[in-house]
Amino acid sequence: MSDDVWDGADRRAEDGRADDGRSRRDATFRPVRGWAVLWRSAFVLWHGGHEYVVDVDFLDWDERIRLYRDRRLVDEQRSRARFELAGARVEARMSLYGMRYVRVVDAVGDVQDVPPMPGTAEAWRDRMDRERPTASRAVGVVAWVVLVVALVTQVPQLLDLVSGFTGWTPPFVPDLPAPANTVLAVAGVVAAVDRGLRRRYHPLLDD
Repeated sequence: MSDDVWDGADRRAEDGRADDGRSRRDATFRPVRGWAVLWRSAFVLWHGGHEYVVDVDFLDWDERIRLYRDRRLVDEQRSRARFELAGARVEARMSLYGMRYVRVVDAVGDVQDVPPMPGTAEAWRDRMDRERPTASRAVGVVAWVVLVVALVTQVPQLLDLVSGFTGWTPPFVPDLPAPANTVLAVAGVVAAVDRGLRRRYHPLLDD
């Protein structure tokens, strides 16, 4: 992207507006603090002498992903986003819980993950992976097992509920007591969040 395009975006950010009339609050990057770690994240890289931040709000139903240069908004796209930089591009895509990936692709096609910004939940999970690798792997395995069990037990029950509309009844519907279904549902959400924090994605498990 040319410098003129970037400069134009910067001027809009300084004016507190963008092409679609976004507010001044969105024009400047707001660090992820406090309870915001539950629904926001940010990933940061240095490129061409500038700091670029990919900012995501997981409660945004439009799945908008914002790119800031030196803390000023320069672009916004819906997931899956591709932001063109000088000699590279940043790619980011959301999953049901968290991010599928945030990565930078250079001019020759080499791909590198963009690290999460300190203070985010993803940064905390990455630090756990570095400092306690055995515990981190154990948590990852448990999360995978929980999601597989939830897939095998919960999906047939959901299909059975809608069989009156579809006319098709699954051949196997596990008859689990209500407390077991509740525990599996809660454990499944926790496992999905852990996989989202680690940017792990499989279409059967994470959608």
